[in-house]
Amino acid sequence: MYSYTSKTKVAYLLDIDEAVIQDEWMEWAEAELEEKTQKSFKEITVTNKRYDGSGSDELILDEYPITSITKIEYLYQYQPTEVWLELASTYYRLYTRTGIVKMTPDLSGLTDISEFEEGVQNIRMTYKYGYTAIPKLVELLATLLTAQKYQIYLDQTDGVISSEKIGDYSVSYATGNAEVKISDLIENIVNQIKKTTFECRAL
Repeated sequence: MYSYTSKTKVAYLLDIDEAVIQDEWMEWAEAELEEKTQKSFKEITVTNKRYDGSGSDELILDEYPITSITKIEYLYQYQPTEVWLELASTYYRLYTRTGIVKMTPDLSGLTDISEFEEGVQNIRMTYKYGYTAIPKLVELLATLLTAQKYQIYLDQTDGVISSEKIGDYSVSYATGNAEVKISDLIENIVNQIKKTTFECRAL
């Protein structure tokens, strides 16, 4: 299902019945948004992804921001069969924005694990990354892209719009008699998103 906007929001923006909004417009808008911004704002689950042990107390994940870690395992035995042991969550800390996992000192003396042992794909992790809530600016862009698709469908090539209101988010784009095209708004918002570091909301 669509995650960046909804048919209800698009219909409210255009002041039309949401039944008019086609699924393919929504799907196109989401793909176009990610293509234009070169970013994904969905929450994605990564299961049993293997990493090379760093030989230090830090491990840098390939994706970020991280919203949660379900499980970290280390390879206790390679041969004759692999044996994986789970690392208790008390022994590491997560830096969500940068995707760094750092081991914590074991003051209890119950384990001798103090680092991600150097090795080849000897660390296995299950975690989620991305965003648990869509930033308002991203929501606006997805809604405008879908609206643009609707206007193309109606062969309204001028695509002029002066203000939008989406839920409790409203913004004006024109003053006096000046008008701004949807395509220009989309370009401006894309550039703004590219320059913005959005906070993820951890579970």
